[in-house]
Amino acid sequence: MNRGLSLIELMVVISIIAVISIVAIPNLRNFSKTEDVKNVAKDVVNTLRTVRSNSVSNIKCPNANSSEYWKARINKDDYSLIVICNGGIVTPIKTYPYAAKDSVGTSVVIEVSSDKCGAGSIDVIYTANDYYFICTSGVGTPQRSDLVVTLKDKSNPTGNFVNIKINGAGVVNDI
Repeated sequence: MNRGLSLIELMVVISIIAVISIVAIPNLRNFSKTEDVKNVAKDVVNTLRTVRSNSVSNIKCPNANSSEYWKARINKDDYSLIVICNGGIVTPIKTYPYAAKDSVGTSVVIEVSSDKCGAGSIDVIYTANDYYFICTSGVGTPQRSDLVVTLKDKSNPTGNFVNIKINGAGVVNDI
């Protein structure tokens, strides 16, 4: 009885593994980048929810003064949590870069745009009982309507994007 594999059988198995690898590896990389963009979007959503929660709860400024309003500024390179204290004193709390890394540690470059402001910066502002946003690159007129902010991987313009939706009442939808 022959207990080994013939050279042909071995080559067939190796060929099948090679074909599966050629198909699977690019799809796994794309999946990983999509998840990276989703993770950045979830961080932005959490910041927006923190801004809303702090405003509704009347959280005070770091210097113990009352806050006039809280806002999130969404830029092309980062997003910030900011509080405006009584007297119009602007107090940045924290700025977060869009620091997504893919599975091999390469940075995923995030591109930000919105349906109302294009590629410009957006201030999403919450007071104790109101919500509005301002497109900071342009006229800067306060708007109270639905807003969709899109985060996408610049290396793949046709895919790997996430929409963050804020409705007219200021509620941020789940991703």
